[in-house]
Amino acid sequence: MLKYITVFFISMMPILELRGAIPVGLEWGLSFKETMIICLCGNILVVPFIVLLFNKILVVMRKIKITAKIADKLEARAEKHSKKIEKWEFLGLMIFVAIPLPGTGAWTASMVAGLMKMRLRTAIPPIMLGVAIAAAIVTGVYYGFKVII
Repeated sequence: MLKYITVFFISMMPILELRGAIPVGLEWGLSFKETMIICLCGNILVVPFIVLLFNKILVVMRKIKITAKIADKLEARAEKHSKKIEKWEFLGLMIFVAIPLPGTGAWTASMVAGLMKMRLRTAIPPIMLGVAIAAAIVTGVYYGFKVII
């Protein structure tokens, strides 16, 4: 049970997300199906909260001296990516999440969607689809390396 919970929480964490959780789950002996369900659920669970609360969290962070600079960096990062996503919206958001590289993923895409004041029904489908594609890519890479080794 501890393995399931750990993999779930790893998939919820910024930066790691399911890109880090899938290899962990598979290495720990969880089945492909279990790993996918746990990681997809964990990664997607945070999305609506980030989309809805990102701007409010920034306001609170700016009122606290210690976190004000972090808020500025988070907003700058989201703003930088929003220019790319704004033009293509659904497709841009989906591709941004699907590419399993550092700095991309559900967390950053959700921050961008929140910054752009996207509605949940507009933001969630491309993010979910991008998460599913990223899961497929990470799993393919994982199994590809296992075959090579």
